[in-house]
Amino acid sequence: MLIQYLDVEGPNSGPIYSYLRVLERDFGENLSFAVRHLPSTEDAWAAAAALEAASKQGRFLDFLAALEDNRSDPVAAGSRANTSIHQRQREIARDLGLDLARFDADVADPRTMQQVEADRTEAHRAGVERGSTFFLLDGKSRQVTSFDGFREQVADAVRPTPNGATRHPVGDDRPQH
Repeated sequence: MLIQYLDVEGPNSGPIYSYLRVLERDFGENLSFAVRHLPSTEDAWAAAAALEAASKQGRFLDFLAALEDNRSDPVAAGSRANTSIHQRQREIARDLGLDLARFDADVADPRTMQQVEADRTEAHRAGVERGSTFFLLDGKSRQVTSFDGFREQVADAVRPTPNGATRHPVGDDRPQH
């Protein structure tokens, strides 16, 4: 299980998202991914709420990909200048085929922000102060500073044991996105 404490507005969010897709491609059968929110700005709080609303319709990863694509696209960035954050998120939701009334209701639901706050509290209890921070739940303590080093640690965690079974990391009882 790889848990990411995510700050969608963080400076490294885009490159990290791309790198996670590589890990998902390479280890997806043996590695579960979970995302927890750790917003640092008002825009990041709004994005976290929108991601949770998209998650309730089964489109968390698609919505996250669209947020990242929209953020890194210079044409989209130019068109965002006169558009509210919520309106941009609604456009993404519409483009993904989400039920907009349900999306709006879920974004506005106080329980959505309570979940984001619970994620943030969990992060702080774990000693995480900023996103993107990762925990690989496999019972080992590690600290790496490069993507290559991180990939090696993930590969080690999912490598089959001598009897041929894949190591199973400690579970996480929250739904994964």
